[in-house]
Amino acid sequence: MFTKPIKWKKIGRILTPQLDLFWNQTHMSLPTVEVLDDKNINIYFGGRDHLNRSRVGVATIDLSNPINSGKIISKPVLGLGDLGTFDDNGVMPCSFIQDGSERLLYYVGWNPRATTRYSFYSGLAIGNLEELEFQRYSRAPILERTNVEPFVNASPMVIRDGDLWRMYYVSGEGWINPDRPKYNIKYAHSRNGKDWVREGHVCIDFGSPGEHALARPSVIRDGNIYRMWFGYKGADYDLQHNYRIGYAESADGINFIRNDKLANIDVSLDGWDDEMITYPHVFCANSRYWMLYNGNNYGLSGIGLAVGEVVGGGE
Repeated sequence: MFTKPIKWKKIGRILTPQLDLFWNQTHMSLPTVEVLDDKNINIYFGGRDHLNRSRVGVATIDLSNPINSGKIISKPVLGLGDLGTFDDNGVMPCSFIQDGSERLLYYVGWNPRATTRYSFYSGLAIGNLEELEFQRYSRAPILERTNVEPFVNASPMVIRDGDLWRMYYVSGEGWINPDRPKYNIKYAHSRNGKDWVREGHVCIDFGSPGEHALARPSVIRDGNIYRMWFGYKGADYDLQHNYRIGYAESADGINFIRNDKLANIDVSLDGWDDEMITYPHVFCANSRYWMLYNGNNYGLSGIGLAVGEVVGGGE
C-alpha cells in the first residue's frame, strides 16, 4: 500500500549553460540543492567544457521567481582531480549536507578506460560556511570496489536520519558491452558520513529483462515513509537511450517497493525535455515539495523545476 502520491507541475527550464564560462559550454547535469532559507537555494550542477570534461558549478535561485532569478557563479566550486585519479576527467554533484561548520558535497567522478568507455565512482568534498569552494576529503573514492561490487559505485545520495547517515547509490552489476554498463541502486550506512558500511543490499532492482540503468536516486524522509525518485532506461519499450523518472517507497529506509506510475512526471510534448526526463532531485522548502531535473541528452541544455502537491489516496 502506497501513501498519497505527489503530483508534479512543471514550472519550466530555469537555467541554461553559460557559454562565456569555459567550463560550462554544455550541460548542467545532476542538479543538487542546498536550501538557504524559505525561498533561496543554491543549485550545484555538472557543467562541461569543450573537451566534454565536467566540473561542479553553482547557481543561485529565488524560488518565488525561479524563471528569471538564476545566476551562475563564474568559478567552479570543484574542479578536475589530479591526473590518474578516479575523477581526473569529470566531477558532478549528487547530494549536499551541512554538518555543523562543514558543508559536505557528495559527487561522482569520471575517467575514461581502455576496455570500457568510462568508469565512475563516489567522492566527497568538504567546504566551510564562508566560501563557495570545496576541497576533496580524499583523492580516492569513498566507495571503493569490492569482491561483491567490482564494477562501479557512484551517484551517492546521502541523507541524515537522526544519528544515522543513509546512502543510496548506483552500483554496477556488470557491462553488457564496452559502451553500456548495467547498474541498480544499493544502500549503505554510516555514523559520520565519511566511513561507509556496505552489504550489497539492493534497494531498487531492474523492473524488466531489458532494463539496464537505474540512475541518480533522490530520497527524502516524509513523515514515517521514505520516498525515492530515480532515473531508469533500457526497458522493453523505446527507452534504450532515453531516461524516465521512476518512484518507490519504504517504511524503513532500506527495503523499497517500486511503482513508477506514481512518479507523476513525464516528458513534455515538445521542447527541451520532450525525449528524456531524468536525474531528479527532490527537496522541501517553504512547506512545499520541489523537484529539479534534467531533460534531453542528460542535461545538455539546462535544468528544469517542478513543484509538487500531495493528492488523492494511496495505491
